[in-house]
Amino acid sequence: MNNEKIKGIEDFSKGMWLNYDCKVAKEIPNRQFLMIKTSHANSILNGLSLSGIQFSAKYDERNLMLYYALNDKIKVKEILNKAKTDTANFIEQLLSDYDWGSKESYASLLPEIADIMSISTSTLENHPPLVQLRLEMAYAHFWFSDKRTIYDVLSSILKNYL
Repeated sequence: MNNEKIKGIEDFSKGMWLNYDCKVAKEIPNRQFLMIKTSHANSILNGLSLSGIQFSAKYDERNLMLYYALNDKIKVKEILNKAKTDTANFIEQLLSDYDWGSKESYASLLPEIADIMSISTSTLENHPPLVQLRLEMAYAHFWFSDKRTIYDVLSSILKNYL
């Protein structure tokens, strides 16, 4: 996000290599390989990292070469499918251009948060504005990760509030 480098990335000519948990591709058990065209590689890798998925990847502005463990295939597919949606652009834009004085930018995320939490939007709207903003910002930050990770983060925020 924001074209910031994720911890552990080293620059190598035209591409970048990232090894999560110091894993190199050959050390990943039952590894799978994927090559996709995407402009959201950094966000995808951030989502994989936030979801606790072991991976090794090389990417540039248009391509992502990814090795991951077979047992993480469902989570990886979920994250990659998110990157194909129009919402991916919105989330990246939101995180890079957010006006800290304006809550309206994040307000459109409440219905999605309510859906993930299996509660009504009006229930979320009844929480104090600071709690709503924390939920919305956490949701945007973790949006590229898998649903379980997002649910756990949002639940933690609500538990701290209650």
